[in-house]
Amino acid sequence: PRLRFLTTTDFPPFNFLDGSGRLSGFHIDLARAICAELDVVEKCQVQALPWNELEDALQKGEGEAIIAGIAATADSREKYAFSRSYIQFPARFIMPKAKAF
Repeated sequence: PRLRFLTTTDFPPFNFLDGSGRLSGFHIDLARAICAELDVVEKCQVQALPWNELEDALQKGEGEAIIAGIAATADSREKYAFSRSYIQFPARFIMPKAKAF
C-alpha cells in the first residue's frame, strides 16, 4: 500500500520543477509533512501530471489524493472530500510607499 499525492509542475511556488528538475514547492513540502505526521514516509509518493489529467487519474485509482488548486464547487463536492482551505487568494506584494515601483 502507498499514499500517492497527484499534482502538477506548473504552479510555482506551490508545485514546480526546480533548477535540478526536482519536484518542489509548498504543496510538495505539505505532502511530505502529512506523510511524516502519519508515519508513512516510506509509502509516500508525489506524482506530477498535466492539470487536465489529475481528476481522471484520481478516479482510476492512480493516486489517493490531489494536492493542487481544485475548486470546491457544488459539482466537485459531490465527487470529492475536501480539506479545509489553508490559503486564500488573491495574494499581494507590498513595498514602502516612498519607493518607486
